[in-house]
Amino acid sequence: MFLCDVDGAEMVMGNRVVLFLTFWLALWIAAGAGIGALFGTLGTGVVDGFVFAVLSTFLWPWIMPASLDHWMDGSGGGAA
Repeated sequence: MFLCDVDGAEMVMGNRVVLFLTFWLALWIAAGAGIGALFGTLGTGVVDGFVFAVLSTFLWPWIMPASLDHWMDGSGGGAA
């Protein structure tokens, strides 16, 4: 694992990716659940949201802001 120093504390860079992935999955699962609830198919909406979230992770390099990408890589960013 690669370690980086963030405000005097070491943080494993992989943890940043896992943190972002958790929020990404939660966002799309909740969106799918909301859409599914509108159509009366809550469970199907949750599954659709999860599938969309997993498949859309491959789009991260094209849709992610540069500051977030640099933060996940551990090369700074964030407060530009």
